[in-house]
Amino acid sequence: MSLADDFERDMRDGARRCREFGYNPTYWQKMVSQHGAVDAAKRLLKGSRASDGFTRLWEEGRLDLSVEFFILLPKYADLFTSEERAEARRRLELYEFEIDSALAAFPTNDVPDEGETSEPAVPGPAPDGPEVPVVTALAAEGSDEGDRPTLDDLNRARQLFGTNEPRDVFYRAATYLVAKALDGDAPVSVSEALSVLLQTWNRSYYQYRPVTAGHYQEIDDALTRHSEWLQKARGRSIDSWLPADASALENVLTDFEGVLGPVGAAKALHLLAPRFLPLWDRAITVAYGLPLGSTGSNGARYVRFALITKKQAERVSVDSALGRNVLKAIDEYNYCRFTKGWM
Repeated sequence: MSLADDFERDMRDGARRCREFGYNPTYWQKMVSQHGAVDAAKRLLKGSRASDGFTRLWEEGRLDLSVEFFILLPKYADLFTSEERAEARRRLELYEFEIDSALAAFPTNDVPDEGETSEPAVPGPAPDGPEVPVVTALAAEGSDEGDRPTLDDLNRARQLFGTNEPRDVFYRAATYLVAKALDGDAPVSVSEALSVLLQTWNRSYYQYRPVTAGHYQEIDDALTRHSEWLQKARGRSIDSWLPADASALENVLTDFEGVLGPVGAAKALHLLAPRFLPLWDRAITVAYGLPLGSTGSNGARYVRFALITKKQAERVSVDSALGRNVLKAIDEYNYCRFTKGWM
């Protein structure tokens, strides 16, 4: 069996393993059937952004099943150029995947016994075109898109989010537990309450980071360092933003992202001040022209994102016209539009 045959076998086996948790990568399987796995992988790398399939694996905490990860396996180095392997690594690093840990943990004795065959790809109903890129860029400033989201956009996003995203229950549970923990009326600590959201909506961050008592202590230490500022922020809404908030928020986000990564840090800060501090993810930051940098360098980006969110909130008269937390509503809109491409 050739090296290319081995790669195709791994790709077909990866697709089978994806179906075990309810994801059937139909378009990828069709590409493999039409072009062979190696050529299909090279075609995938030519896109400027990760696909919906890549994001689905990220959400499941299974980027170890992504095409990009298999491209980086040492045994397949001869199949791809250094530029292609660099692009695969760049995409995985952008989503905070622990590449080297995953490579070290990857089994090397995975060649089937003689006569054993891998399950063939099952293309299923093919979509009309390639999987939609995760990120759709914002329209140029000054166009009609510049006035979005409208109240109608937020209401539509709420419906789409409620229909298609079952993990919202973890947001509601974490919000409740954080409030109780802050009041000293919960059987869990604040850091444990935050983890209800972090370990369901940011699973890929924890895939190769064991959750230990030490990790909870790191979160608690960050909470202690900024307790006075966070206590004041919890009682505020985004429309109360002051110029003096920029420097403080930049420092807080930078400190928290050292413990939780930039996406997890924003999630934690939002739960601590849900009407003042916005949520983001990597696809959303790219859409707003604020792509995340290395850990510890994103505080200023988060401040700029908060200012953008403030202007968006003002256009829908904040909570009064909406009847619910405008920051959560804007995040649902961003997630439906930019992360998932549902609208």
